[in-house]
Amino acid sequence: MVKPSYEQAIQLERVWLELKAKLDAHEAQRLIEHFNLVGQIAGGQFDLQPTAQVNRDMRKEGWKLLEHIPRSVASVGALELVSFLEEGEGFISGDETVRRARGLNADYGQEDAEWLLEHQEEIPEEFRKFYLLFPRTVWQGSDGDRRVVCLGWRGRRWDLGFAWLDDGFDSGSRLLRSRK
Repeated sequence: MVKPSYEQAIQLERVWLELKAKLDAHEAQRLIEHFNLVGQIAGGQFDLQPTAQVNRDMRKEGWKLLEHIPRSVASVGALELVSFLEEGEGFISGDETVRRARGLNADYGQEDAEWLLEHQEEIPEEFRKFYLLFPRTVWQGSDGDRRVVCLGWRGRRWDLGFAWLDDGFDSGSRLLRSRK
């Protein structure tokens, strides 16, 4: 079998999660095998586009939405900063940052970032010294580069931007997660 691309792997994960939500895991696996969905996705014959309710919809600029999850942040005060770097690291790849974000339960998306912008007066001042990453919304620009949503402090207000996933991230960036 052909190894799927990053985008195809994301589509496969999305199909699996949607099937699993509707069926038990055994039945979902049986359907995937029966209809050869893995082969169809790897062959580019199956396209499941994520939907998003975002204000800054980059599809209008010719970008493609590769991954997205709906908003889950309910309170700014319930959030904490999380470093994704391990001891001795100064920089890691963007894909590794996304992987670690999931393991740290610090994987919010663009809808969360936009909600925070609407409530930016509540964002703690200590957050201002970092770029805040929202790795569960992944865009592919018209140039082919993958990007994740980020918020950056611009002296008077927070602004939403898109950081190149292929460049990676250093200690100047942080993830957010709900306090335990």
